[in-house]
Amino acid sequence: MPSLTLLVALFIMNFGFNTIYRRVFYWCGIAVIFLFMALRYDYGNDFVNYLSMYNDYHENSYETDKEYGFLFLMFISPSFQTLIFTSSFITIHSYHKLFTKYSYNISIVGLMWLFLIINPFHLLHNISALRQSISIAFCIYSFLQVEKKNYTLFIFAVLLAAQFHLSAIIFLVILPLSLIIKNNDNYLNKYTHIGFLSLLMLLDFKGIVGFFLKIEYINTYELYLNSSSDGNNITLYINIILAICLIFSENSQKNIVFVKFMALMALYIGVIAVQMPMIQRLGLYFEIFVPVAIATLLNRPIIKNYLIVLVFLGAYSARFIRFNFLDELWAPFQHYKIFFL
Repeated sequence: MPSLTLLVALFIMNFGFNTIYRRVFYWCGIAVIFLFMALRYDYGNDFVNYLSMYNDYHENSYETDKEYGFLFLMFISPSFQTLIFTSSFITIHSYHKLFTKYSYNISIVGLMWLFLIINPFHLLHNISALRQSISIAFCIYSFLQVEKKNYTLFIFAVLLAAQFHLSAIIFLVILPLSLIIKNNDNYLNKYTHIGFLSLLMLLDFKGIVGFFLKIEYINTYELYLNSSSDGNNITLYINIILAICLIFSENSQKNIVFVKFMALMALYIGVIAVQMPMIQRLGLYFEIFVPVAIATLLNRPIIKNYLIVLVFLGAYSARFIRFNFLDELWAPFQHYKIFFL
């Protein structure tokens, strides 16, 4: 089972806990995850489409409206597997840079990787969504520039991300939000967030989102608006519970404040996505920050934080079990192939 390989990588990553070799084992675990991504063939639900796109492009018969960054990556890649290799490296490197930015503790960084691996909407989804996985990686790089107050590089990185998936433009909102939040110590007023969460449950966002999605050059993404849902109340309740847990969490790290906000953004989008499931694709740009916000809670070892981590771990584990055993939509992820075998 492919997921078992990733869990083995996680075990290797943490095997050297409290030993002088812990960083060696950490990098060995990273290497296993990277090779899992880079050597894959016909894995996921978009692989064949991207392979066909690559072949058509290099036969000069492919007319496309795809973003220029991805076209350039196809142009410089001598083979499709090289493209997979490059995208895998960019993705893994961005995750590593984000995780190690907020903790030097290998066990806490390992917990971040655990949340990443057991939630299929993180790592495995990005393996399939090739363009968006690269786009998310550049958004992570841009976020790190905001933390350094290098706003020019932030804008450049987001615009570069948009050259792989146009939806990355949404990440530009991070700059004004970061300036507001860093100058307002009370932005995380718990009851304000509870009120906002309640508002999200009551409002219908289709009209607002529809206005932006009908703008020229963005109408490609009207499916984000027009997708329908059967009303998955379980998903709604889980997202609400996780958001409330995160709102009332207490983290001792001052530099994690904005990360916590980003994680809340992901959960808020998850609440909206119950009405419009495809909008969850936008939430992926923020969901990568959930593992960071949750794992770093253990830097303040109080009972409440331990319980919150366990709640998130339970919710993510339930997604993992559903992904592996119960949901036929994820069947393309159940059988792994290596390109040279």
